[in-house]
Amino acid sequence: MSINFNVVARVNPQKREDPAKYYATLVSNGKRNLRYIAQRIADKSSLNIIDVKAVLEGLLQVIPEEIKDGYIVELDEFGNFWVTCSSSPSDAAEDVTASNIEKVNIQFRPGKLVRSTLGATEFKKGATSVEAPKS
Repeated sequence: MSINFNVVARVNPQKREDPAKYYATLVSNGKRNLRYIAQRIADKSSLNIIDVKAVLEGLLQVIPEEIKDGYIVELDEFGNFWVTCSSSPSDAAEDVTASNIEKVNIQFRPGKLVRSTLGATEFKKGATSVEAPKS
């Protein structure tokens, strides 16, 4: 299966008078929920969907807890999850407190398996070019 893409015209916001440039944007083929993933795993193993779903539910509970406790969660060749933050500055190091933290994000870095799978992805052009927005 391939990932579809459309072509979208975008104007440079810093140079609105310049002609639009055209970019590829990926189009989702839909969504896959936990039940679907569990069924796919059950089909590839000797486990039934109930057992697989129970393990996946446990994973969904444990990963956020470990991240919240400050750990990097390594899922081997799948990839790693960890927490980052953005904070407001202070003039002196001793003035920085937890209240400086404004936003917390979870990051994901794909592992070898995910990277190699994405590297072999095929792309299929969908809709024709979209008309450039007027400046």
